Amino acid sequence: MPRRGPHTWSPPTAGHASDAMRPAAVSIYPYPHDPFENPQVPRYHTKTLSRTVLGNATRFAALRGFGVDASGNVTGYDQDLDLYTVEFQLADVIWPAYGFLYGLNLDDVLQSVRRRGIIVTDIWDYVPGDKDNCTTASEVCEFKITPKMFESLTEILDELWTGMDVGEQDGRYIGRFAPEVLAGLPRGEQYLAFFRHFDRMAMDLGDRLTALTSLYMPHYLLKPGLYTMVASETAQGLPNAQLFMAFNRGAGKQYAIWWWANVSVYNRFGYKSYPDHPTDGTSLSLMKRLMYSQIMYNSAFVSYESGWTEASGARTRKPSPLTMARGSAQILTPIGDIQQAARAWVARNNGVIGVHLATVALMLDFEAGWNPPRHLYTDQLFRVWGALPYGPGDHLTHALFDLFYPGYADSSYFHNERGFQAPTPFGDAVDVLLSDAPEWLLPHYSMVVLAGNVGVHGSAELGDKLTTYALGGGTVVLTAGTLANFPDGLLGASTNLTDCADYPANTVVDTKTGTVVEQTTFQLCSCSVTQGEVIANVGPRAAAWRVAYGQGAVVVLASPFGIASEKVTSKPITSQVDVSLPTPFPLLGHVSQLLGQTTRNTSMIFDLGQQLTFSVNSVGPDNYTVAVFNPDYEEHPLVITPVSGTIAALREIAIPDSERNATGYLPAGSEHANLGNDTATTIAGGSVRIFSITLTDSQIKPAPHVAPPPRPTGRGLFVLDGPLHREVLTRPTFFDHYDTLVADWRWVAGASAEALAADARFVGLQNFSLAVDLSSGLNLYPDMRIVKNALDDYTASMQMIYLTINKTAALGGKHVIVSYHIFPENWYSDQQSLADMLASLQSICAYAAPLGITIHLRQVANKPPSDLPALLLIVRQAGASNLRLALSTGQLIAQGTPPSAVAAAATQISMLFVGCPASDPLTDQILTVASPLATCDAGALASVQALLAAAPAAVAVPEAAMLTRAQEYAEAAILARIAGKVGRY
Repeated sequence: MPRRGPHTWSPPTAGHASDAMRPAAVSIYPYPHDPFENPQVPRYHTKTLSRTVLGNATRFAALRGFGVDASGNVTGYDQDLDLYTVEFQLADVIWPAYGFLYGLNLDDVLQSVRRRGIIVTDIWDYVPGDKDNCTTASEVCEFKITPKMFESLTEILDELWTGMDVGEQDGRYIGRFAPEVLAGLPRGEQYLAFFRHFDRMAMDLGDRLTALTSLYMPHYLLKPGLYTMVASETAQGLPNAQLFMAFNRGAGKQYAIWWWANVSVYNRFGYKSYPDHPTDGTSLSLMKRLMYSQIMYNSAFVSYESGWTEASGARTRKPSPLTMARGSAQILTPIGDIQQAARAWVARNNGVIGVHLATVALMLDFEAGWNPPRHLYTDQLFRVWGALPYGPGDHLTHALFDLFYPGYADSSYFHNERGFQAPTPFGDAVDVLLSDAPEWLLPHYSMVVLAGNVGVHGSAELGDKLTTYALGGGTVVLTAGTLANFPDGLLGASTNLTDCADYPANTVVDTKTGTVVEQTTFQLCSCSVTQGEVIANVGPRAAAWRVAYGQGAVVVLASPFGIASEKVTSKPITSQVDVSLPTPFPLLGHVSQLLGQTTRNTSMIFDLGQQLTFSVNSVGPDNYTVAVFNPDYEEHPLVITPVSGTIAALREIAIPDSERNATGYLPAGSEHANLGNDTATTIAGGSVRIFSITLTDSQIKPAPHVAPPPRPTGRGLFVLDGPLHREVLTRPTFFDHYDTLVADWRWVAGASAEALAADARFVGLQNFSLAVDLSSGLNLYPDMRIVKNALDDYTASMQMIYLTINKTAALGGKHVIVSYHIFPENWYSDQQSLADMLASLQSICAYAAPLGITIHLRQVANKPPSDLPALLLIVRQAGASNLRLALSTGQLIAQGTPPSAVAAAATQISMLFVGCPASDPLTDQILTVASPLATCDAGALASVQALLAAAPAAVAVPEAAMLTRAQEYAEAAILARIAGKVGRY
């Protein structure tokens, strides 16, 4: 075992920042995560825990279940709770299996939990597709929470219950269920299949959930807003633990949730338990390192999977009095010792743990569905969504993760535990975001790397976000392949990938800091770069540019995806234990060098070399806590060098280390490793050390804390098709722009009961306003009429209207839009038509009123009545309290209606369909009153803006039919601006 000197020894060697490498400034975001700042929280069906309940320090979890006797009563729960939370001081959070929920005395159990202030999290053992006759035995089962269970948990525990466990289900889905999805379906369809799978699971479990991920899919789980927490099980046969938390932190910040983690006692080769299997499973060294790293990530909870206690007699230690009284004397195992000591350490040192600093965001496309090239759940290698092969962008993602966490893909495949905790040459400072990340989140990072084929859909919106980010001081890094997704260019650069040159292996690339000899073939593509500085080149052809942009910058890499253009592996790739998986398309050398230099200049606070793992937390101005881990089982040098400034003070924060002498401290096969020692200049193999450091003369600047803008209110989107959940889900930023969906009547009227039920669930859970628009079908012929000149048609039309109203109510909608239509050509006077239409409108309003539905009479070009006075007259004549007007700004402008007239009628106006009139240049006749805002001149936009201001409570809906998502976004962005809303949210 390693030797540690007394705590009065000299501190580790402190290096000094080189002037040549000194960045101008590093921006950090040193503020604690606050999910409730996220403007989407109010609409979430399930909200995360409040800080009041959670507290201000990491909490610890234990106790995986309760006993239930033959009569159906939970037994010994008071003693179990006292043992784990009081006597052993292991936890104040428990995560039991579901069996106790069947206990006849469930309410008594929950009251006992509540009195102690204990949080119940992650109630587990659900397996989809298994039997569903679940019992108190807590066997794996397709468990369905009952209304009584849910009522007891929510009414007695309230926020002290975080929800049911969706545990390792992303891995199970990818391995077992995703292959059943048609492999040829594109990524967007794969996402919808994933959503359907987990929506069913959420229904079974009551829509109050905790995610315990086993692959890198947290964003897709959290986005619907049904989770209180996101966690990952680490170690076991699972992927790299640091990337678990990088994904979870990014998802937690995007979707307003806390994160936590546990460490498994299992690995691929066995499991650890005392006294029977002390040398098997996860080593104590790795268990300890992972727990302390998770504490430093500001995890809400941390825990081990199991193994805290063992029967007394296996080791010389006084047993627990409480367990002796119960006749089953127990003592803490070394696993329990580590958790108990860590909990006490947090209590002593919470004031110096600080805020974890994630300075780099790796952004993936929303539809990426990315997972590591090999993992536990399938023998299929290099797959996304469990069904599709890696594309070039996915290979880039893998290569970038391997740059920031070298060897991460070895996780779980090596007996010596290589890869579970990888070295971090740039610090453990990465969060993973998806491309739907809101604009307000990006300034939390000093650098955003588009880490795959990003922006395949919705590039215009993403481009605007990145532009704002760079203008404010952020650095964006992207490859030519991603740049090509932005047809209008991005940050002063553009490419269409048509002029690309091929280069052989051994080509020399010159960079600002030296030369790189590329080991593989590669491509460089011509890019148009405005005022960019070439920072790498092959002869006359640029390989990379840096462009100053506002207060920030963009680094453009001419390689399509920064990787080899041809695979470097000649044989089929296979996965083998204790063998690293070959990388078929490695990161290019010059790309690695430039990314490393950019990261250092923009995002690093300390440098500890290439071999160690370290994370940095902010405690206050120029005060940091640095956690250092040796992921290898051999001694390494320890030198802490500030990238900016000088170390003015350094103090080591002592960590208990009794486990070092315990059986099972090292993994099986490594028991005789020479770990070396913890000294002022070295760190022992498998060790963890934490330091409090003060800097002086640094250029590290905290970014300002800016509260996110509020979410949009009073803005809607019209859609022609359904299902409605598909229309929203395929627009990942829908809720950044709208709070209302206006659906055409045809899909609603024709939807089956099953389809309506699915959409009704979605509408209710997503908490948006739904309106159904009948106006396109109120056309006299061929669809519907509200005049009685042909009674059969009239009757059928009214029945269809009533059916649509009923289905709107079934969907949870509260609004139906109608219109008048043209008059019959013959045999029926205009006066008869108007009288019938008014009577029909009165009938429609009367039918809708008991259902709580408001009817909105829409002003439509070429339909009577066309002007505001006539529409107001109809409202007065109808005399219905649930009747309002939906006006057209284009029609109002064309008619010369002044904003003052709209303001005078504002209480009657519920919607404004927004557009402007456009004229035929040959005849000067009006072609349309629904021209997109993007085509309106400044005068027309000013008129639209004045009309919106005149009816501020009206929901604004773009009236033009949008052919592309880019057009849709352009309308939303202009509407947000002229409606006086802040930003694009």
